[in-house]
Amino acid sequence: MMWFDFSVMLLFACFAIVSGFVWPKMLNDRITTEAEALKQAFPAITGADYGKVMEKHEQTQGVHGYVIPTLMFTVIVIVGSSLLVLDTSDEVSFQKYEILYGTLVGKDAQQQAATSFLMMQAAFLGAFLWSLQHLLRRAQARDIGPTTIYRICLYMLFGMVLSIFVNHAMHSGMDSLGQLGLDQSLPVIGFFTGYFSIEMFETVTEWALRKKKSIANNTQPPSLTVIEGISYDTAVRLRELWVDDAYALAHVNPIEIYLKTPFGLEQCIDWVGQAQLLLVAKGDAFLFLRSHGVRTILQLETLLRASKSDQAEFHAFVENYGFGDDEAAVRKTLQALGSHAASALDRDLSFRRLRQLCDLICPATGAATEGRAEPADPAAPRRVLELEPA
Repeated sequence: MMWFDFSVMLLFACFAIVSGFVWPKMLNDRITTEAEALKQAFPAITGADYGKVMEKHEQTQGVHGYVIPTLMFTVIVIVGSSLLVLDTSDEVSFQKYEILYGTLVGKDAQQQAATSFLMMQAAFLGAFLWSLQHLLRRAQARDIGPTTIYRICLYMLFGMVLSIFVNHAMHSGMDSLGQLGLDQSLPVIGFFTGYFSIEMFETVTEWALRKKKSIANNTQPPSLTVIEGISYDTAVRLRELWVDDAYALAHVNPIEIYLKTPFGLEQCIDWVGQAQLLLVAKGDAFLFLRSHGVRTILQLETLLRASKSDQAEFHAFVENYGFGDDEAAVRKTLQALGSHAASALDRDLSFRRLRQLCDLICPATGAATEGRAEPADPAAPRRVLELEPA
């Protein structure tokens, strides 16, 4: 049966090589293509400060960018597939791997080592099948980069190691499982441990990163999923670009997110606008504004600048709205926004660049809004936005 063992290992290895080299080389070239298409659709976008990212052609990854992650992925797959066809009839051979049986001795150690190995085999299959569907999904979205393969390698290793410790944690309940006839379900448990290891890894990682950032002020930054339109899977993809929370999203370049992910430009601008609103109006005030149709910082700025009978429209709305007793803090926050938010936004570089980008993509008709600069001429020389003097 050596030919069968070799065929299994060859099948897994070929998949790793193909997914590591062929798909990324074909799909990651889209960055340059998307940048050129964006320039043709919105010629004025080259006048935006955020548009400078389209001039960085070196950001596209060639074959050399995938060599190391693909080799890592191939090695892990070959090792994992070899574990599937490894002869495990001699349980004594496991005795030199203490991680498999822990502190047990004798027959108990041999049995524990054998079950740990079985769990690890099943976990590899689960992690491999998860990697298969994940790569196919990313290929369909035309979004495979070197970081994608690195993360897959990490998840596969994490799932295999986690299955060993899950087996150790279940050891005390093995007698009960045997009496219930569930001891044969260990491979199933190992499979799902490997398949869903990403869920546990991402949850722990997100909690640790947010907890670390909150040490200074004892307040955790908002999760990415607070933003409308960002699901769990979308948040995982954004974290690959080091956008770990909503506050980080408020300062990213939406064009760069658009080029490096399968998400649309309008969607990326909307996310950044929501995140910037969350920076200005935190907590319940943010939820209040969103429930009343003010979803982004651009919409808030429009309300702050609109004039109505010599009184700001936003200020009139806050004063005339019937807040409940439990909404006193929200009203106080909104009143503070009405008094100083407009002038603060004028000196917020991230907001001004976002507004500049929106004005260039979709210039306003008629007279310019009070306090808003006219869209720049795309033929004019480029310059970085300068803050207005205080």
